[in-house]
Amino acid sequence: MRKNLAPYYVVFVLSIINGSRLFAEPIAHIMKAEGIVYLKRLGMDTFSEVAEVGNALNNGDAIKVGEYGYAAVIFIDDRSVIKIKNDSQFEFMDTKNTRSLNIEFGTVLNKIESENRSRAFRIQTPVSVASVKGTEFAAMVDPIGVDQFIGKEGQFEVMNTISGETVNVGPGQKAVSNTTGNLMQAPATPNEYPQDPETEPLRDEQLPSERESPKPSSEPTGQQQGTPSQLEETGPNTDTSSLPSEEGAELSQSTPSGSSGESGSGPSIPKKPFSMGLGIGSATMDGVLYNQLALRPEINLWKIGIGLDLVVYIDNEGNIRTEEWDIENDPSLLLDKILYIRYGEKSDPLWVKYGS
Repeated sequence: MRKNLAPYYVVFVLSIINGSRLFAEPIAHIMKAEGIVYLKRLGMDTFSEVAEVGNALNNGDAIKVGEYGYAAVIFIDDRSVIKIKNDSQFEFMDTKNTRSLNIEFGTVLNKIESENRSRAFRIQTPVSVASVKGTEFAAMVDPIGVDQFIGKEGQFEVMNTISGETVNVGPGQKAVSNTTGNLMQAPATPNEYPQDPETEPLRDEQLPSERESPKPSSEPTGQQQGTPSQLEETGPNTDTSSLPSEEGAELSQSTPSGSSGESGSGPSIPKKPFSMGLGIGSATMDGVLYNQLALRPEINLWKIGIGLDLVVYIDNEGNIRTEEWDIENDPSLLLDKILYIRYGEKSDPLWVKYGS
């Protein structure tokens, strides 16, 4: 006897509908959009839609703010507000228990409300995860692999997804996380917190036609907001009495392949023959906890750049671990000190980089 398959078809269709409801229902609206702001809807390949005030944002949508401009988004359920600065791109992702902003690069100011919220809020980057209950904080994600999270109100936790290390961040504190697995918590100066984009003037040469006729793009257009301010803080007038407060800027300076000099506002600045990055952390080897100090210089010869990773491990008694520096007996350790080799800059017609 032939079996009636109609009930199975109904169940199958209903399961598809229920499974896609999270992606079909709006989760937020755009409150403000100035300058170059694009949307990429779920399933699309490019940022082809100009963002307008009142636009609904669905689960899986992505937003991108270009070279100048900003946007503000409010979530429907808990009225949390996020402000997106220029040169930023991220995706909205909701699950049953978690709401995530998957940030590719850029600067986002978050005011997360604790009331009327039924799911955890977190910032996800290629390097870090910041878990939030209810707080006000800023996330600055550099495409070279350096994240900074600065607290303004409340508490939140940051985890480096490479090393698994976690730190707690409170008001007036910051966490610096990078692709080598280092994660550091340190005091933050008041001027390190990014300025509210609504109080900043847009670039003078605004081009209204760009908002009317968007150019589809899915690639970063330049260095995100946040890094220039960090570079300024490392000038000759910077207070160098506190090592932790310097590390975020030092890490941002160690941009071997450069996100600087791409703005097109003038001739590119020649690459310095020598630059230095710094990493501080801890590691456990052979059952012993070591403090880790990593110097990461870059040596530039014409268009060739060589990045080194010079790591020293010091135990709690001040003894230096020598196994990584026994080059006389093991010359191959020299290769371990080379972090990467590159040719050219990202803005050049030919750019190659081998290594991390």
